[in-house]
Amino acid sequence: GYGVTECSPIISVNTTYDYKPGSVGRPFPGMQVQLKEVPGIVNGGRLLVKGPNVMKGYLNKEADDAFKALNGWYDTGDIATVDEDGFITILGRVKRFAKISGEMISLTAVEDTLKEALIELGSELELAVSSVNCEDRGEALVVVTNNKQVTDEKVRAIIRESGLSNLCTPRNVMLMDALPRLGSGKIDYMTLKKILEGSSAQN
Repeated sequence: GYGVTECSPIISVNTTYDYKPGSVGRPFPGMQVQLKEVPGIVNGGRLLVKGPNVMKGYLNKEADDAFKALNGWYDTGDIATVDEDGFITILGRVKRFAKISGEMISLTAVEDTLKEALIELGSELELAVSSVNCEDRGEALVVVTNNKQVTDEKVRAIIRESGLSNLCTPRNVMLMDALPRLGSGKIDYMTLKKILEGSSAQN
């Protein structure tokens, strides 16, 4: 299933007799969904939902004004697809996409591909994919890892053999003793991006 706090918190669910592998199920009864077009994404869009379980608003005026401007629709901040049977598949957070040469590239998809190919390096491997500004193509991907065996050449070979678009090829690999993490233990991508932007500005 799938949901957010602002939707009390259910949006969609797979059931025992009505499910589709890889999806987060169909919208909960009474829920409406629509996909807002995102430049650079051909298949899918920004998922907006509407229904009786959606909150009335935010206490914060700026956030509340933005919510009310959508006339009852809630912007989940996720990129998704909805198939002909109504099943929703989440492709990733909007923030975890980079626009390269006009095309939206999923940082999560590139990261997962690399981690799967490098699984032999063991549980000590830390690896994340982020993006930095690029004059030529808008943005460029950067791999950050704590393992010296993860080289530019190895990363390029993995992407090439994976069948992903050439636009998914990271510009370079950056070594870091330990990746920044949130209190939950998850990678702190916001801090990581700031570190990369600072490093890029100095070069």
